[in-house]
Amino acid sequence: MNHNNQIEKASSWQQRRSERLTKRPCDTRSVYQRDRARLIHSLSFRRLQGKTQVLGQGDSDFYRSRLTHSMEVAQIGAGLVDNLRGRYQQQDPNIPFPETALIETLGLAHDIGHPPFGHGGEQALNYLMRSYGGFEGNGQTLRLLSHLTTHTTPGFGLDMTRRTLLGVLKYPAPYSRTCGHYPPEPNDPSLVRVHEWLPPKCFFDDETQVVDWVLAEISNDEKQRFMSVSEKVNYENIHHLPNYAGFDTTLLNLADDIAYAVHDLEDAIFLGFITAHLWEDIAPLFDGSDWANRFNLAAISHDLFAEPYERKQMIGALVHAFISSVEIEQRQTFSEPLLDYRAFLPKKVAHLLQQLKDLVKSHFINRHGLQTLEYRGQQIIIRLFEALASDPGRLLPHENLVLWQQAESDAKRMRVLADYVSGMTDEYATRLYERLFIPRAGSIFDRY
Repeated sequence: MNHNNQIEKASSWQQRRSERLTKRPCDTRSVYQRDRARLIHSLSFRRLQGKTQVLGQGDSDFYRSRLTHSMEVAQIGAGLVDNLRGRYQQQDPNIPFPETALIETLGLAHDIGHPPFGHGGEQALNYLMRSYGGFEGNGQTLRLLSHLTTHTTPGFGLDMTRRTLLGVLKYPAPYSRTCGHYPPEPNDPSLVRVHEWLPPKCFFDDETQVVDWVLAEISNDEKQRFMSVSEKVNYENIHHLPNYAGFDTTLLNLADDIAYAVHDLEDAIFLGFITAHLWEDIAPLFDGSDWANRFNLAAISHDLFAEPYERKQMIGALVHAFISSVEIEQRQTFSEPLLDYRAFLPKKVAHLLQQLKDLVKSHFINRHGLQTLEYRGQQIIIRLFEALASDPGRLLPHENLVLWQQAESDAKRMRVLADYVSGMTDEYATRLYERLFIPRAGSIFDRY
């Protein structure tokens, strides 16, 4: 590819769907810096401060929310790109490293589509949308950025660049092709086991036109290959998994996994859910290993449960060790570098990261107390959704009611309800539930 073609290809990834030029006089920012600014100043981003990461609002002022988690993912992503650029750029100048503003935008944006009450809320909405195209948090993120969270041009969301939308397209396959099978539906919705309605990893079929625009610069053959899914059901024995993700997305996914495993571990230790005794189960994987010695983690079993400053130092060292272990390879499958390159952790290091995630899940996320709170959140979402669907003319706010009235089908009307409920914070959903179902709760002067 000659230099002129490279410039032309690069500029196509910087295009916006609306094709509107909103750059102001004397604005020296790159297009990705502007994407980041649009996101940070959006309502959807601000709502992350009121959405559950692991623990609900009000349980402690220490643990992470969706907002702080997203900020950490953005910071880890930026550090990861800087580290990889230093190690790989001279070795392979064709690697399409994202600029700092782009990877930070992806980190800040990656969870804005997640509903209240964590993944339990996501499963509840998928159950409620089972006949109308389903629900998945990452699919909702793409929908928010491309349609719902308006910046300047209605109908285009934040009107992000093509490359930014490719980066948040974590799972480039539609719901209809990834969805496998679900259990029989109970006659009484209150008896549904929502955790059995795990959503597939996908984008919504309604967003196919957006995905087509994102992938417009790619040949049809490569587009079909990129959007392919596994032939066998292999996601929790329910769904088909997409086979590929873009280069920027593989960087984002690693930053997300590192933040989840290491920082949620820090929360769990601080709150006393993971003790030194429980750590003993995986300590042999770290203590004395070549990997631990390489990154000065020899004291990990001591420092994680020592003084707060020692724990913080070790948490930082763990993050650095995982970042420094990431590698890059070419798939030799796509002509477009943004699809052909991928970032990954070597198997042994990936196994260590997975062990941390499993420890957090087993002794923190799956604790009885947290699961009862998650169940409560699921029931709040189910009751709210059913009430809104039964009488939207009375219960939907005006702006959402207008969208519901303009919808052309039952599926699109239900999608309007899912948009409204998924956009709620935990506190908003709880107060609306109390207003509708708890006697003496709520006032005409409450704002919703």
